[in-house]
Amino acid sequence: MNSGDVVKITDLVQECGNFREDEIEIATELVQEHLNQGVPSGYEFLLLEKADLLGAFACWGPIPGSVGSYDLYWLAVAPDFQGAGLGTLLFKESIQQIFSQGGRQIFIETSSRDNYLSAQRFYQRQGAELMARLPDFYQIDDDKLIFCVRQLT
Repeated sequence: MNSGDVVKITDLVQECGNFREDEIEIATELVQEHLNQGVPSGYEFLLLEKADLLGAFACWGPIPGSVGSYDLYWLAVAPDFQGAGLGTLLFKESIQQIFSQGGRQIFIETSSRDNYLSAQRFYQRQGAELMARLPDFYQIDDDKLIFCVRQLT
């Protein structure tokens, strides 16, 4: 990753149209943390690019205070690249990398809002199990849904 990826990721998250301004800022901050600190930041990224265009990215990291539990913080596909299988490819590669790093379970948080229905269905199609629903977490009528993928032993 390089400093140009900060702009690319910020632009991609904005283009998706689902994220609030504060969420976009968080994505930008995670990239900057990774650039500043590398692996010790706790954030790892996987970028899918074609002809210098960012088509999709994922970000994950180990959950502090746990052994083998990871968060998949971000998985986003640019609108022009959606429907081409990049999300599935990125999800599977991210999961594989996490498991190869010693991960045994991966938690994925998303919103219950209607504009996140496709994300919810996507995670379920990928084999993620809905583990929890926290009512009104993000705001009134916007629950936090927590999905989990576990490594089969």
